[in-house]
Amino acid sequence: MNISKNIIHANIDQLSTQFGNLKFDGIVTEPILLPFFKKIPKYNDVEEIVENRVIPTYSKAFNIFSELLKEQSRVVITAPSILTIDGGRIRVYLNEIAEKSGFHRIRVLNKKGIAEKSDRNLKLESKKNVVYDSGTKYFRREFYIFEKN
Repeated sequence: MNISKNIIHANIDQLSTQFGNLKFDGIVTEPILLPFFKKIPKYNDVEEIVENRVIPTYSKAFNIFSELLKEQSRVVITAPSILTIDGGRIRVYLNEIAEKSGFHRIRVLNKKGIAEKSDRNLKLESKKNVVYDSGTKYFRREFYIFEKN
């Protein structure tokens, strides 16, 4: 089976109209990429980006996922976490966003299994049931799985 024939790359703004009545078994996505920070950013700069761009994008994404997924299907998704110079780490808490659209969180599998199946050079860590890529200084991707209720 050629899996690449079953993978669709699309912009989030196109998803709700691109597939008609087609329903999916799963979605894997990174809905938004943040600006590249050459140095550790200030809390207020990151907070503004998160509040005005990141959270609205994730909210929109989960609403669309709800329309596109079959019942009990899953979304594998990343969320940014950014270390700031003056206010600690800013994280995007997806649980509340996902729950509003009819999803509940599923525990991510052991980080060792992810690295063995993809790239042994990944710098994955886990803490408090969150698996994340710790390979950069200021920015990291946290990995989540949500299931449609």
